[in-house]
Amino acid sequence: MATLRDVAQLAGVSKATASLALNNKPVNEKTRIRVVECTKKLNYIPNRIGRSLITGKSSTIELLIMNAEQYTNIAKQTSLYYYIIQGILKVPDSKNYSLRFDLKYYEDKHLMSYIERKILDKSLEGIIILPQFARDYGFITLFEKYGFPYVMLCGPTYCSRVNSVDMGNYDGGDIVPNSSTSINLRR
Repeated sequence: MATLRDVAQLAGVSKATASLALNNKPVNEKTRIRVVECTKKLNYIPNRIGRSLITGKSSTIELLIMNAEQYTNIAKQTSLYYYIIQGILKVPDSKNYSLRFDLKYYEDKHLMSYIERKILDKSLEGIIILPQFARDYGFITLFEKYGFPYVMLCGPTYCSRVNSVDMGNYDGGDIVPNSSTSINLRR
């Protein structure tokens, strides 16, 4: 597997210059082109872990599915969640981010400490929360406390301060099957 040092050596530049060229930093355009061509010749793929050590960013987002212990796991039992997750998966990959999944229960007595640990250990850049039931979202205060990016899909309508994205369920329910009318569900 080729390293940045191999790319720099083939391009005839320093490792620092190769890094600048690959990260769209100020460098001579001919040098940038030469470095990029060398990455293609060597099939160079940047080391994400190494990059995260330098930048301090993990390039990882978590999809946190919230469930309740006493109810059926809706994410497992219905096809709706398959399509939601499929849509979510497309975005991080297109932006060179990784997506990790986790399932937590509202009743978990360690939920607050889990979320605080994820915020503070810098292993995530943000969290997408997919709640299955209307419950106490007290853990949201941790995101606000630390200024940590989060969004809740179909967040509670009774809590206006939650960062949420609505899927337009009511508008979708009004669509007539086999209708030739096109409806824009974005608001």
